[in-house]
Amino acid sequence: MPRSNETRDRAESVAADALRASGFQVTNLNDLAGNFPADDLAALRGNDRLLVQVRGTTGLDGKFTAPPAKGRILSALADGLGCRGAFTLAHLTEDGPVIRFGTAAEVTRLAEEDEAAYDGINHRRHPRPCIPSRRLARPSAHAASTSPPVR
Repeated sequence: MPRSNETRDRAESVAADALRASGFQVTNLNDLAGNFPADDLAALRGNDRLLVQVRGTTGLDGKFTAPPAKGRILSALADGLGCRGAFTLAHLTEDGPVIRFGTAAEVTRLAEEDEAAYDGINHRRHPRPCIPSRRLARPSAHAASTSPPVR
């Protein structure tokens, strides 16, 4: 299911807010030149540089799609630029957003596992890798107190 612009924009906004709350300066790359396919945010805190792909969901189960190729592209781009690639899942709930962070390598591995387990028979299952948000690093609370991945 494609993300709506409203969901995408809210997810990018709460992800940027969570990064800022952790001391990062954040630039939304999509505001600079339209939609960047591999990353949404650039974040800087001292010598720590991140390229961040934001995935947002409003679904009750907190699942989001992340094809393995997206993770590999983000990892390669970040490595080439001398920074780290990260995914941010913004689960937009009625009680407020829950933000989880994962490295690009971690999300790629989870997506590959999901893709390998898909038998193509269960039509209720999304055909692209759907990773439950609980499989990423657990947040300590809502967005304001969640920190991005550290080295």
